[in-house]
Amino acid sequence: RIPILPGKVSAQTNQLKTVVDACIANGVYAIIDWHSMENAQAAAASAFFKTMATEYGNTPNVMYEPWNEPVQENWTTIKAYHTQVIEAIRSVDPDNIIICGNPQWDQRPDLVAANPITVSTNIAYSVHFYSATHKQAFRNNAKAALDKGLALFATEYGASEATGNGTFDAAETQAWWTFLDANGVGSSNWSVSALGETSAAFKNGASATNWTDSDLKPSGALVKAYIISKYESSMTTGLNTDGRLGYGMGKWPVHSSATNAAEAPDIYAIDGTRIFPVPKEQPSHRGNILWNASVGKAERLRITR
Repeated sequence: RIPILPGKVSAQTNQLKTVVDACIANGVYAIIDWHSMENAQAAAASAFFKTMATEYGNTPNVMYEPWNEPVQENWTTIKAYHTQVIEAIRSVDPDNIIICGNPQWDQRPDLVAANPITVSTNIAYSVHFYSATHKQAFRNNAKAALDKGLALFATEYGASEATGNGTFDAAETQAWWTFLDANGVGSSNWSVSALGETSAAFKNGASATNWTDSDLKPSGALVKAYIISKYESSMTTGLNTDGRLGYGMGKWPVHSSATNAAEAPDIYAIDGTRIFPVPKEQPSHRGNILWNASVGKAERLRITR
C-alpha cells in the first residue's frame, strides 16, 4: 500500500510510481492510497486516479484506494465522493479493484451494506484497525458487512494503539489475523518505516535497503513472522502418490503428469528463481526440491526462504 498525500501530489507522484513499478516487477500487489482523512476533495482525487488508471489500468495487480480514512462524514457523503472518483477511474480502467473507505476511520463497513456502491463492479471496502484499541466489537462490524456480501480488505492495521503508538498488542493482532484468514480478507500492515512509534516496522536509523532482523522493532518482527507463515503454507504442495505435482505454486500454476524430472514443466518461485525441474543427480535445489533418484519422483516441493 503506497500512500500519497493530496497536498503533495506533484512532489510525491514519481516516488509513488517508483514503488508501484517495483511491485509490478516483483509480482507484488500494489494499492495506490489517496491518503486523505476528512474533507477529501473528489475533483483532485478523480484527476489523480484517472492518471494512475491510464498508467496502470492494464496491470491487474494494481488497486486503487480513493479515500484513506473518512472521519466524521456519513456514508451518503462518502458514497457520492467514491462514485465520482470511480467514474473517473472506469473511464480508463474497466476492472482493476477499487477499495472504498467508509465512516469512522474505515471501522464501519457494516453501515455500507444497506446502500452499497452499484455504479461499478470489482468494488471492495476497507477496514482499518489498531489492535490495542480496536477489538471484538470492530470485528463484529466487519463480520456484519461480510455477512451482507461485501468484499473487505484491511488496507491498514497496526499492532499498537490507534495513535500508532502506545501498547504493543501481539495477542489481539493474532486475533485479528485469525478472523481475517477465516473470512478470506487480505491485509496490509502500517507501516514499513523507521520511526519511533510502536506501529513502525523498523528501528530509527535502519538502512533504506539492507535490513536484518536486528533492525526490526516488535511490530516488524511479528508481522514478518506472520507473512512467512502464510508464505510457507501456500508454497507447500501435496504430491500425488505417483509423484505428480498435485498443484503448482509461485507465478504460474502447473499440473504435470511427468514422473521424471526431465519431462516436468518449469516451475518458478515468487522471486523468479527456476526451481524445477532439476537433474536426478542433484538431490536438492536451494532447499526447494527433494528429488528421490531411487524411485524417480519428487517427494517434497517446498519453498524455504
